[in-house]
Amino acid sequence: MVWRVSLGKLLFVATFTACTASYSDGGAISKWSCGFVWQVKARHVGACFTQGALVRKLYQPGWHAKMPLVTGCYNVPIQPVIEEYRNVECGAKGTHVPLVIPVIRVKYQVPEHKVLDILERDGRSFEDRHIEDHLYNDVNRKCSSMTVDEVHTEKFAELEDIIMHDLVVKNTNTSILILDVNVPRKVTLPEEYARGYATRAQTRTAIDIRQKQILEAKAEAEKNVIKAESTNRIDILSAEKNASLVAIQANATRVKDLADARNKARIRNVDAEAELYRAKKIADAKRFATIAQAQADKESAILQADAELIIRKKKAEGNKDYLTPELLELERIGAWATQKPAMFLPSEAALQFWEPTFGKTIAPKSPIMSSAAAA
Repeated sequence: MVWRVSLGKLLFVATFTACTASYSDGGAISKWSCGFVWQVKARHVGACFTQGALVRKLYQPGWHAKMPLVTGCYNVPIQPVIEEYRNVECGAKGTHVPLVIPVIRVKYQVPEHKVLDILERDGRSFEDRHIEDHLYNDVNRKCSSMTVDEVHTEKFAELEDIIMHDLVVKNTNTSILILDVNVPRKVTLPEEYARGYATRAQTRTAIDIRQKQILEAKAEAEKNVIKAESTNRIDILSAEKNASLVAIQANATRVKDLADARNKARIRNVDAEAELYRAKKIADAKRFATIAQAQADKESAILQADAELIIRKKKAEGNKDYLTPELLELERIGAWATQKPAMFLPSEAALQFWEPTFGKTIAPKSPIMSSAAAA
């Protein structure tokens, strides 16, 4: 019985010892474990280390089981996280005055799919390695290249952009997303330096006013010079413009005269070509008229000859029909009776001559004998 009570007490003590509360492990990663179970908070993922080795598994929000005293589990935020770094020292150039930036806020985010790679490569304190260390080094390096006045006033507005740019560049390959850098308050000046700051500020203000006046005077002088140069330039441009206009007008007049001369020459050429064409057409018309007249005369002569030939043929045909044997005989007798020529012919020939021929066919005589008989 005593052994059972002692064993129960030992188990209770072991379980109570293994149960721990939620705490921050030097950054955004928090730990929650209570014996055999542990919790993953909302907007976090869980990662566990067994005997120092990372378990390649992510746990979603909720309760999960684990081995106590062997496995350590942690919450890794996957939403944007804002880390504050206080009292960041900043040494200015040309002085040994220690400057302190009260607070610098860095907003970053760890992608969920890169959590295991980051933990395996850099461990649970990855934000200290890649953000805090870089932040302190970059601030000291930038401040060492500026004076106290530049850090405190003149270039203080650029400090956020400088730190942001350096953190983004240095975390390009770490998969940590730097979203924003904020320096809400100016650098804290030491008391001994702050006492003379008002006097230096007044002196600097007077110097700034004097430099401003000098710059305004220079600007006014440059403005007058620019105005005079502009006036001279305008006059030169006006003269060049007038000269260009005169040259353009002269060129236009010359071009117009040349165009007019070309047009007149072209008109003369066209008129000459038209006259030559008209003369050629008239000559062709006269030649064609002469040829046509000759052809008409030829055809008229041919027609007249044909007509005369037809008339002679018709007359010959009419004479042929008119000169019958009876008519010829009658004409011969009439001619004989009228002339009564003396003929000395033999008796037989006379008798033959006076032989009546009425009702007989007399052979036609030749035209030569007829002409001789008529004579």
